[in-house]
Amino acid sequence: MLITSMLYFFAYLFINDLFLYLIGGALGIVVKLFSTYTNLSLLLFLWFVLLGVATLVYHRFSNRFTKYLSLFLIAILLYIVDFILYEIIDFSIVDTKTIVLNITAMILIKGLVLSLIIYLNRPMMQT
Repeated sequence: MLITSMLYFFAYLFINDLFLYLIGGALGIVVKLFSTYTNLSLLLFLWFVLLGVATLVYHRFSNRFTKYLSLFLIAILLYIVDFILYEIIDFSIVDTKTIVLNITAMILIKGLVLSLIIYLNRPMMQT
């Protein structure tokens, strides 16, 4: 979890919210192409489906390139955590402690989920 959280931390430092805007915007465009009415629940559903498919591909295929590509896609799609927290939490509060707490929560949640996905893919040791 430490490594994955550090990856998200450095991504936050250098490319803050880049992936959130790219993925959210791309999914919004796809939803808009197929539907005249775009709502948040449809966007979240599509985001979760893509995350689930990428996780399934990661667990099912043993090809190294496919595994790393799907893991990268999972890491990017986990920015749904930021998207959901932006919807739930009032970020108009400019208190430094609150901002640090929110950023820390986003980084740790994404790091934990990514670590669990990687850990659950390892073969269980037989005793």
